Order: sequence, then structure tokens, then C-alpha cells
Amino acid sequence: MVDQATMNGSNHPATKLGRNVSGYVQDIITLVELQLRLLAVDVRDGSKAAGIGVGALAIGILAALGSMPLVFVTISAALIEFAGWSYTLSLGVSALFGLLAGAGAAWFGWKRLLAAGETFGRSKAEAVETLKWIKESLRSFEPDAAPGPRPRF
Repeated sequence: MVDQATMNGSNHPATKLGRNVSGYVQDIITLVELQLRLLAVDVRDGSKAAGIGVGALAIGILAALGSMPLVFVTISAALIEFAGWSYTLSLGVSALFGLLAGAGAAWFGWKRLLAAGETFGRSKAEAVETLKWIKESLRSFEPDAAPGPRPRF
């Protein structure tokens, strides 16, 4: 086996390919690690903002439900006594007031929850950029076209 070539040289194509694949895998692992760290930061920040929204939403709903009977009675009694309205009209107006107050608090809480969801936009944007980079780097490793007709597919 004297005429066989050795394949242990550092300039051999298989060695270069191994180094390139190893470097590429290391870059992907680093990007995944950074992506997960960013997601953890976004989850932490989002949970703080969502906590305020959930709290405001819960308080709004509980306040609206808990105070409705008292609001109904108080406003109705005031409208009957001072404005001379009928019982039906005064109860309807007081019920409308309680519903509007509860809806306003619930709307405020819902908007805060939606704003907390926007915190994850950073992670999403970074994930999209990472995927673009991986796709582009895979395209750059395509082999040179072989001489002859191009494949149709």
C-alpha cells in the first residue's frame, strides 16, 4: 500500500468540512442560547406588566360586581328624592352607571394586558433574524454547480 495517499493533512477537504460544520453548529448553539436568554428576560418583563393588567382587570370586575347593588340603591334613592323620578327610571339609570363604571375598569385592565403582550415582540424579532441568518448561511454552503446541464428541480 505504498501508493496510497495519507488523509491526515490539515488542508484536506474533509478536515476543512469538519471545521466548518463544527463552527456552524457552535454558532447555532450560541444563537439558541442567546434566544432563550432573551425570551427569559421578556417573560420576566412581561409578567410584571401583565400582573398590573390582571390586577386592574380583577379589581374592576370585582368592584363593578360588588358595588352594583349599593350603587343602584343609592343613585335610585337620590333620583327619586331629589329629581322626582319614578322607581323604574331611577333604577335603570343607576344600573347603567354601574355597568359603565365596571366596563371602564375592565377595558383599562384589558389594554394593560395587551400592552404586556407587546413585550414579547423583541424575542419574536430576534427569532426571525436568527432564522434568516441560519437560512442564509445554509445557502452559502451549497456546492458549486457541476459542469453540464442544470437540474430542472
